Amino acid sequence: MADITPNTVPHTEHRGAAATPVVAVSTTPVSAAPVDLDDGKTVIQENVVAKIAGIAARGVPGVYALGGGVARAFGVLRDATNNTDLTQGVSVQVGENDVTADLSLVVLYPAKIHEVAAEARKAVIEAITDLAGMDVVEVNVTITDVHIPDDDDEAPTATTAVTDTVGSAKAAVASSVNDVMDTATQKLDETKAVVSDKVDDAKDSVADATDQIKGN
Repeated sequence: MADITPNTVPHTEHRGAAATPVVAVSTTPVSAAPVDLDDGKTVIQENVVAKIAGIAARGVPGVYALGGGVARAFGVLRDATNNTDLTQGVSVQVGENDVTADLSLVVLYPAKIHEVAAEARKAVIEAITDLAGMDVVEVNVTITDVHIPDDDDEAPTATTAVTDTVGSAKAAVASSVNDVMDTATQKLDETKAVVSDKVDDAKDSVADATDQIKGN
């Protein structure tokens, strides 16, 4: 008995008809063209990096303020006008992709100065690295003062001196303005009196002239 091989040729209804072509459909996803992430340059200015460092340092427990006495005095005035300078007490040098920072801190008594300085340095490094994506070469910390809560009550500070000076200047200006207004008012009254006398004299002259005309 002969072997029967199955016919694998597709059966068509009419032998003379052309076979329908089979189109292969690929199920492999087509990936998008790669995006070039180096098609531009980002520049972070020094004042931005300084502000990041200032905010980070201010948030460290034991840090009372940033900057020296004069800078803090003017800082109080800025705070009073809602114009706080967050870069106060911070100096940075920004390179191509690295940063060097200098901090001036006032430590709150009785916090341990070396620990506060170390925590401030760590906070600044982490903030600049995370937010700006830059390498921090070094953070130099200078302690300019230790703040004792009762100091403000016992002795005037640079901040108090500046505030007092500003208050005195405002009072002097107000006094000068009042003096000028009083002088102007006095001069105006004198001028009114002179004008009134001149008007009365003119009226009398007109009246005399009218009487003479009538008499003639």
